[in-house]
Amino acid sequence: MVNTHYGQNWMQDGKAVTIDADLTLAGANTHSGALTVSGALTASAATTTSGQLNVGDLLVVSQTAQTLSGAGAVDITSTITHVVTTGTDALTLADGAEGQIKIIVMKTDGGDGTLTPSNLGNGSTITFDDVGDSALLVFTNASWHMFGGTATLA
Repeated sequence: MVNTHYGQNWMQDGKAVTIDADLTLAGANTHSGALTVSGALTASAATTTSGQLNVGDLLVVSQTAQTLSGAGAVDITSTITHVVTTGTDALTLADGAEGQIKIIVMKTDGGDGTLTPSNLGNGSTITFDDVGDSALLVFTNASWHMFGGTATLA
């Protein structure tokens, strides 16, 4: 069974909500209590919960990935960025929001792409030099932190 909800009014703000099925959120949603979904959770619009989020199966972020070709800024509005290098490219990343996750993957290797975030808590640069190189980042304590991937953290 899949429950689909459009907009924010279906949630009981401030109370824990448990859904014993898959859940698809198709409109903007905000909730201040814990949200537990025993199946898969798919969100295709902005969904905010200030309580604990528990997903028993698959968490899907339905969003268009940024494709960055050449040097430039990795955006902080999309969860995933595909990097297409066109030479030795300098990449930047502005500060995000507390708890924000960012995934960056090299899609096409035309040279090394070196990412220099505004604030990187566990290094100063991240280099992508092969197709498939990736960086999994979280923004916390006023800095991005790389906690997974195959790109080179320096």
